[in-house]
Amino acid sequence: MCLMIDGMDQKNIWLPHFALLPKDTGEKFLVQMHLVGFLTYHRVVKPFVFLKYPNIHHDPNLITSIIHEVLQS
Repeated sequence: MCLMIDGMDQKNIWLPHFALLPKDTGEKFLVQMHLVGFLTYHRVVKPFVFLKYPNIHHDPNLITSIIHEVLQS
C-alpha cells in the first residue's frame, strides 16, 4: 500500500467563490479554507479530498486524523 498526502496553499480557497469578487465584498465576509489531498494505491488508486476550516490547526494531529479516516474507509 502506498499513501501520498499534500496540502494546498491557503490563499487559493476562499468561500464562497466568485469568478470576479465584487468590490463591496471584503475578506471579512469570506471563509479561508485549507485543502488536503490524499491518494492511496493498493491495486487501485483512490483519491480523497479534505477541507479544513480555519479554526482547526494544521498540525500533526490533523494529518494523523486524516490518515486514520482514510484507513478506516
